Amino acid sequence: MKTISELIADATAVLGDACNVSYLHPTIYFICTSDDWSRVDADARFLEFSKRIGWSGEDLAEVLSHGFVQLLLLTSAELEDDYDFTKHGDVGQHWLSWFSTERNRRALGSPREMSPDGPRALHFYGFKGGQARSSVLAILAKSLADDGARVLVVDADVEAPSLDSLFNVAADDVSSTLMGLCGWSDVISPLALVYAGQRDIGKVDLLACRPRPNRFDADFAGFLLSTTFNAQVLETASEKIRVFAGEAEGDARPRYDFVLFDHRTGLSPSVLPLMKGWSGSAVIFARPDGMSNGVEHSGVFDALLQHNSENPGAFITFSLDPKENRTSFLRQNGRFVERLLYSISDALTLDEVEGDDLAIDPTELDPFWILWKHDAAMLAGGGARSWAAVSGEL
Repeated sequence: MKTISELIADATAVLGDACNVSYLHPTIYFICTSDDWSRVDADARFLEFSKRIGWSGEDLAEVLSHGFVQLLLLTSAELEDDYDFTKHGDVGQHWLSWFSTERNRRALGSPREMSPDGPRALHFYGFKGGQARSSVLAILAKSLADDGARVLVVDADVEAPSLDSLFNVAADDVSSTLMGLCGWSDVISPLALVYAGQRDIGKVDLLACRPRPNRFDADFAGFLLSTTFNAQVLETASEKIRVFAGEAEGDARPRYDFVLFDHRTGLSPSVLPLMKGWSGSAVIFARPDGMSNGVEHSGVFDALLQHNSENPGAFITFSLDPKENRTSFLRQNGRFVERLLYSISDALTLDEVEGDDLAIDPTELDPFWILWKHDAAMLAGGGARSWAAVSGEL
């Protein structure tokens, strides 16, 4: 069977700049513009287009039947008069837009301008669960607080939130939650001081995903439904967090130095809108034992890392074997790690001129892959301390 990606690739290869992609949630508009279309009706345009790209009419109709793609065969005048709204497609709010074409991925553009003295956003993600993503986030947050940083952790795992349990707290009011920021509250009031750093100024605050009382169950289900149909809801919430975190307090410092987002796994529709609202470095958990399942070959990691071309992020491989070491792991899985680091290389050179062969050798990016062993991570001054150094690189 033919696929959406093949349709866009094959048509672009033949028709070039006449083809453009615009994503307006939840539809990809694939637009092929030619003034030749003025001579024929819609059915004839469809048949002529399929002939030009070397597809059968049946294959083209099958791809379009799923409803995710709308093919627009338009003249320049028709595009201007009737489909001007497609020029304002908001690339980056869903995986569909990132998987459509390389040119469309580049349309995301530069990250939002942030003050050099403002807070840093780190987005924690794993394609599969069970990779210690939330646990490592909590360890890093505490380590940063011990070093005197003000840290806000945001539970954005909208289907399986857990940070409140990890910090042994509960949000009783909707204003202390991500759900509140999405229309249920006009106030942002994170759970304060869920961890106090070893120095007086360090702390961790928590913005939970949902209020704990079961009277909010139906509202939370409605929240999940609304964010699935309207990606803008989460993007706006992320923007609110960015503004809130950067507001100066009494000592003229921003309210927080770091904001750590704990994201949902897989292709959840919540991930990219939150990253678009506040572009930051991606902390990606990946293991070669089936927990990533070949995802390093797809565009998933590119979609995450290319949100911040200056500081794309880092990879963490969590190992349950306390005897595992870096040398033995690389001996068995060197190619896997190399592919991960090439994703970072691609993100760092995204804005460079194509064809200049400016790819960065993965060996130069070795610090951006971390082997995190189970026991070492739980020892005070062990794995957490390694993160204190790495956080400066992200």
